[in-house]
Amino acid sequence: MSIDELKMDVDHNTESLAENRRSFDEIANEIEQIPTHSIKEIGSHAASPKKLRKNNIAFSPICTPTKARSPIRSPDRSTAGTPSRKCSTNKVVRTPVIEVAPPTQTSHSFRSSGPLADILELSKDQFSYDDIPKLQHTLQHIHGITEGLYAREYTEMRENLIENTNRRLGIADLCDAEQADSQLYPKKCLSSIESFSEVDKNYMKVLLNSARIQECKLPEYDSFARAPKRTGDGLFDATTTSEFQFEIGFTFGFPVQQIREIVNKSTRKFFPDSISDIVTDFVGDSFFKVKLTVYFDKFKKEWNEQDGEAWIWINEYKNMRKEPKQRDVVNFDKEERIYYVEDWPLKGLVLDASESSREDKNERRMTAWLCCQIVWFALGQNLDHEKCHSVSVRNMMRKLLFVLKGWFTGLLLGEPFEPKNITFEYDNDNAYTFPANSLLDYPASY
Repeated sequence: MSIDELKMDVDHNTESLAENRRSFDEIANEIEQIPTHSIKEIGSHAASPKKLRKNNIAFSPICTPTKARSPIRSPDRSTAGTPSRKCSTNKVVRTPVIEVAPPTQTSHSFRSSGPLADILELSKDQFSYDDIPKLQHTLQHIHGITEGLYAREYTEMRENLIENTNRRLGIADLCDAEQADSQLYPKKCLSSIESFSEVDKNYMKVLLNSARIQECKLPEYDSFARAPKRTGDGLFDATTTSEFQFEIGFTFGFPVQQIREIVNKSTRKFFPDSISDIVTDFVGDSFFKVKLTVYFDKFKKEWNEQDGEAWIWINEYKNMRKEPKQRDVVNFDKEERIYYVEDWPLKGLVLDASESSREDKNERRMTAWLCCQIVWFALGQNLDHEKCHSVSVRNMMRKLLFVLKGWFTGLLLGEPFEPKNITFEYDNDNAYTFPANSLLDYPASY
């Protein structure tokens, strides 16, 4: 090769490298010009159309007493897991009108074209060490966009949680419930549920369908999903707010008034009211109202043992024809600082029980199972990668679900729910298991 040909080859390679470098610079500039709020959500929840808000599933609102407590903390706090639907007859032909939105730079278009698609086509061989600051700045900008989408997705979930949960509960079957092979299912505490008769399991489904979330208060995204800040020494910043408050209230079962209306409507043509009243009294009241508040401290080493407060109200009747009074069956031991239910109000929830002691225990286990399933229907959807894209949100949901279930098993059964072999996600592709007592050692990216 002559000297002139060699020079031409070098000039050609230099121009090619310059073009590649200009290509990255152009792409990076395009990305940096994208405001963090311009890209639409990664994917809206198909189960959360806002139009469904008019179609709330009705439930019987019951006025319940409240316990006096401070807005954030209470002097009486316990630790979870211790034993503690006129249609017109005129046919009108309507021509459907389909509105087509103008093309915009949405997340869909960015997947197939645009700066994000272009940057994925670049090779590491096209860059030099001098490009590292620009790459870092570009990655930080993309990270800001991603975090904004995570927060919007979480906010949408939180705003539609009650409506969507109640809709799913109303049509749920037992196969839709959390199964015994789930990591977050208290297998040991609820093992006897599997041996319940088909009659009792059918009634479990009826009670599950009757359940309605009345309130569910999740904190803001930053308080819920962001890790505690660290200082320069790698320690946690003491000025960081590490605690958030979570509240959930729900009902399940049927009060006597509702049973009487159903029986009278069904038997009015066949029996007098007196017979219907006898049937109503025989069926009895199966109504429960539950409220649980958890004060979740991210700094707490034993993350599964979180402080909180609990209430379980039942109806008490002096006369089955009159309005009932509500009584909280939860007790609080000030010395041991635990909540518990000592005297269980038998309601005949479980029929397959020969002894009264076994009936008491089986009713407690059915109630604990129902409470665990209700919070699973409320929060368990957020463990699905297609419904919740944030690893941090999914990990915190695992913790919160575990704590709630630990409260129910401890409160109703006096049995702990230990966090053995609970798997948390490290990133989108890898997972790792935290040791039970060292969850504060999660990485800074968590």
